[in-house]
Amino acid sequence: MSDGNRGATDFDHTSIAVHDAPSWLRRLRGTLGATPLVGQVLPEFRYVVCQLGDEHSGGRLELMDAQPDETDGFLTRFLRRHGETAHHLTFLVPDVARTIEQVRELGLRVVKTDLTHTPWRETFLPPDDVHGVTIQLADSDVGYLPLRELLGTRTRDPARVPGNREGREPGWWEFAWDVPAGPLVRLRSTTLRSTDPAFSHRLFADVLDAETHPRHDGVEYRWPGGSLVVRPDTVAGISHLTVTGGPAPRYRIGATILVQEHT
Repeated sequence: MSDGNRGATDFDHTSIAVHDAPSWLRRLRGTLGATPLVGQVLPEFRYVVCQLGDEHSGGRLELMDAQPDETDGFLTRFLRRHGETAHHLTFLVPDVARTIEQVRELGLRVVKTDLTHTPWRETFLPPDDVHGVTIQLADSDVGYLPLRELLGTRTRDPARVPGNREGREPGWWEFAWDVPAGPLVRLRSTTLRSTDPAFSHRLFADVLDAETHPRHDGVEYRWPGGSLVVRPDTVAGISHLTVTGGPAPRYRIGATILVQEHT
C-alpha cells in the first residue's frame, strides 16, 4: 500500500476468498492482531484489507466474500469451485495503462479493464499455466494515507482512500474495533509456485520493478509493501503465506496456510 499518489510499483495485498468475511475478520483481529485498513461493499462482493504487522514490517491481507443474494457472480462461482482459498495478488503501479502495454508485450492477456475511474483504475491477468492465480494491476489518483497514520487511528476518510467505481459502505467492517487485538503477527511473504521462473522474473522484476533476492528454493521479489517468493514447480498457484510472531506454528484461513518463518 504505497503512500501518496501514483508512485513506485508496490505489492499491495494477497486476497483470500471466504464464505463469511466478518467472522474471519474477527478471528484475524483476535488471533493475529490484524488491523483493518480499508474496505467497501460492491454489487457482487465486499472486501476488507488488513495489515498484519506494524508500520515497520508486515504486509496486507484482503478478505472477500460474496453478497448473500448473488448466486452466479465471479466470487460465488470461485467459492463453489475452489472453496475458501487465495484468490488474487494485487499490485499498485504508477500507470496501469502503460503496465497493460508491458504485460501484453510478454504475451499476457488482460481482462475486466477499467481505465476511466481515476480513483481506482484496474485490469486483471487471469490465472494461467505459469502462475495459476489472478493478478490485479491498479493505479489511483487518490493515494493512501501513510501506513503509520492508518494504523494510528480508527477514523477513515473515504475521500482519502482509493475506491472502486461501484463501491459503497466504506466502514462496513468497523465492528472489528470491538474485538481486542491478539498478539501481533507479521506477514512476511506470499509464496507462489511457478512453472516458468524465467517468465516470472520478466513479469515481477522487469515489468513490476521488484528487487530480486535469490534463495536456495527460488527468488524473493521485494516491494515496499511486501514480498513474493517464487519457487519453481510443476503445478502453479499460491503455496502458502509466511508470517513471524504469535504463539502458533501455523494458522489457516480456509485452505490457505500461514506458516511461521524458520529462523
